[in-house]
Amino acid sequence: MIDVKFLSFLSLCETRNYTKTAELLFITQPSVTNHIKLIEKTYNIKLFTSKNKDFQLTPQGELLYKYVLQLKAMDAQFERLLSACGKQKFHVTMGVTKNINHSFLKYILGKWSTDNPNISYCLNVKEYDDILTDLTSGFIDLAIVDNKYSKRNFQVIPLISSKIIFGVNKKHPLAKIKQITFEQLQQERLILDIKGTGKRDFLDSQLKLHNRNIKDIVDLTEINCPYTTLNLVLNNPYVGLFYECEIEDEIKRGKIIPIEINGINGKVDFNLIYIKNHLSAKLIDDIAKEMTKIYFEINYLKYTSS
Repeated sequence: MIDVKFLSFLSLCETRNYTKTAELLFITQPSVTNHIKLIEKTYNIKLFTSKNKDFQLTPQGELLYKYVLQLKAMDAQFERLLSACGKQKFHVTMGVTKNINHSFLKYILGKWSTDNPNISYCLNVKEYDDILTDLTSGFIDLAIVDNKYSKRNFQVIPLISSKIIFGVNKKHPLAKIKQITFEQLQQERLILDIKGTGKRDFLDSQLKLHNRNIKDIVDLTEINCPYTTLNLVLNNPYVGLFYECEIEDEIKRGKIIPIEINGINGKVDFNLIYIKNHLSAKLIDDIAKEMTKIYFEINYLKYTSS
């Protein structure tokens, strides 16, 4: 259990307001002030600097903030592990984005949970920033991401890499061409993820290399739902941007035809990340290894079967 003084400190770091902190913690404002003074006296440091009615963390305050965040995360982990003690099952909480949930994860969760009856799991599908917040706070144990993140804060385990491809349905005029220029792509009805997602960031970086911009696209639709994007591409003359592992089945069955754009190619890594010094680090490492193994086993059987 984290000392209430540190909870006051964390809340004050977030609100930067003594009154709001007191209201959030259901204590009085003098109590918050006293908590901060006690921390400063105990460690002989100054936590905040004040300027023009605004206050900022000192270097010592920044250091304490990071340390207490780790304590809070470990406290949440400990409570979950404690509640599982004596029970037959371990429990893990995962965070993934919609893209991850719709891509390679959908192929492996069923087999993974069947092969590990001693592990129960909770899967949270959230926005990327919310996932990182939950990881840091200890509300989830691990996350699978395709975005950029701080390696200083998280332990990183590579899972798989996937090509990023454009795709159309088999009736689309481009299905017979299979390779076009960016100038041709500009004239098509294009569906992209919203900004801040792995696929969108990848495309933005690729276009910059060729002095291009998303704004050059004449007919652009932005959708933050891979299921909707796939259905629109399957049933309409759209060009969609996909992870190859999202649409492996559709490609194999000939429902989606990959389209190559001259000069735009590459892969994005999917990584499992968790907070450093996690109390269940060994279990999480084992989960990552098994998920990767299952994915490649499933793909081997899928593409070698008649």
